[in-house]
Amino acid sequence: MATRAANKRLAREYKHMQESPPPFITAHPSEKNILIWHYLITGPPSTPYEGGQYHGTLTFPADYPYKPPAIRMITPSGRFQTNTRLCLSISDYHPKTWNPAWSVSTILTGLLSFMTSDELTTGALRSTNEEKAKLAELSREWNVRQNRKFVEEFPTEAAENEAYAIERIRNARSSAPPVAAVGNGGVAAVAAHADGVLNGSNGMRSGGQLGMFDTSALGTGKSAANGIGAGTKRVAAKESWIGTHKTLCAVLVVLVCVIANRVASSST
Repeated sequence: MATRAANKRLAREYKHMQESPPPFITAHPSEKNILIWHYLITGPPSTPYEGGQYHGTLTFPADYPYKPPAIRMITPSGRFQTNTRLCLSISDYHPKTWNPAWSVSTILTGLLSFMTSDELTTGALRSTNEEKAKLAELSREWNVRQNRKFVEEFPTEAAENEAYAIERIRNARSSAPPVAAVGNGGVAAVAAHADGVLNGSNGMRSGGQLGMFDTSALGTGKSAANGIGAGTKRVAAKESWIGTHKTLCAVLVVLVCVIANRVASSST
């Protein structure tokens, strides 16, 4: 439980963060515990994190501001291990270097500065700029789909991220290159010829060429596959019966020949 001094100090700093947030940073205390803060860093331009969205926590000691907080980043960034205490001069790893005059704004500004540097420390990672940029691109979707705390603490941003994720999927589908499929008209053509496949070779010939399809044709794919599968099973069944009754077939052929000869003889 926070001391009276800590509670008063953190309440004042929250007000300051609302009135004058540092660039690319927003933060607020948990409704259940003022000692636990949730921050959100937006990746600055001209960095590998540009456009990224990084959620993390500050866990303050009960006697703050006389001791520093534990700092963690939850969203994968390529810079820090997820949900791991970070060893920084402004974190609880180095209480001797802590200055009680520093504030939440000072802590998060220092975190962002360290994030955009290449210095390594406990909890830091080494990755390429390309890997960081890819994680930045996926960060908003990751936060809303994989990070329950983010959804709880940042409902407005979570709703925006959900809309962004849906739009991103829609754009990916619309820009996807065409894929080869069976049938003159793609998957839809295969479905149209399914009856022919069941009844004989005509349907197989009409569906035998390679065609192209877009995602709007995917809805008929299942019926086409079922039709082809059923036709294959019938052909296989016939071949299987003949293969296992060769002797009987031979006897039937001989009998037919004998009967035909007798009929011919009697007619003469």
